[in-house]
Amino acid sequence: MPSSNYRLTEDRFAAIKAERAAEAAAKRQARLDLAVPGNYANMIGYSDVTPFEILKRTAKTITIREMAARRSEDWTPKFTLGGFASHCTNNDDQSWDIVPNPSAPEVVAYLRKDGFFHSHFGRHAPSSTPRKKYDYNF
Repeated sequence: MPSSNYRLTEDRFAAIKAERAAEAAAKRQARLDLAVPGNYANMIGYSDVTPFEILKRTAKTITIREMAARRSEDWTPKFTLGGFASHCTNNDDQSWDIVPNPSAPEVVAYLRKDGFFHSHFGRHAPSSTPRKKYDYNF
């Protein structure tokens, strides 16, 4: 027969598991609430982020289109020697001009159990603002 400490550990484990499941469900619902036409679905590709706009939404899909992003004139990457060839010291200070691109093709992304929408481009995270990041240090 297990000791009473074992039962407490089992109960604590079950409580932690339930707490984590509730947190994951809340994050998933928050992402779903942002997935509405007029908002954005930023594609997360390892260290790069690409903005997409949401055009339509059904219960389990969103129709998205990639947005045009140009590096702002007020930001220039600063490189120093290091890494394989050089290292961008101001990589986290990037500034991009992001505009809709009507000529880009429409793509359907499907909702998965992880709470993200997935297309053939990758994983998309719904957001109220478009984001672009290019990792110059990768």
